[in-house]
Amino acid sequence: MSIYEKETEVMKKFSGIIPPVSSTFHRDGTLDKKAMREVADFLINKGVDGLFYLGTGGEFSQMNTAQRMALAEEAVTIVDGRVPVLIGVGSPSTDEAVKLAQHAQAYGADGIVAINPYYWKVAPRNLDDYYQQIARSVTLPVILY
Repeated sequence: MSIYEKETEVMKKFSGIIPPVSSTFHRDGTLDKKAMREVADFLINKGVDGLFYLGTGGEFSQMNTAQRMALAEEAVTIVDGRVPVLIGVGSPSTDEAVKLAQHAQAYGADGIVAINPYYWKVAPRNLDDYYQQIARSVTLPVILY
């Protein structure tokens, strides 16, 4: 399969309305699974074509790795194949982004979303390497955000 055929396949898989989903927590900082399910059910019942967790709107940058992994696991469980689930893996650390991507794949995400490493300016060559390492670490589609 050529790169263009792969691109077309990915675009067919992820099309339509795929909103970013807010992350829900209790006051004590634990994941609010009930609220998370309510949000997912509401969006799916309204006809969205997928859900994007752990993007900027999901406040991923305010969570540690364990929290992000727990949220990704719960998202896949709650959605239960009703629509595709995209998981954000953005990090200033390539190693952490790769770890998060591999975790998302292991728990059943349909795709990975990666942003530029944040905090400092990254040279184009290093940015390319960052994305290449993430993409090579999984077999899932990787969307650059």
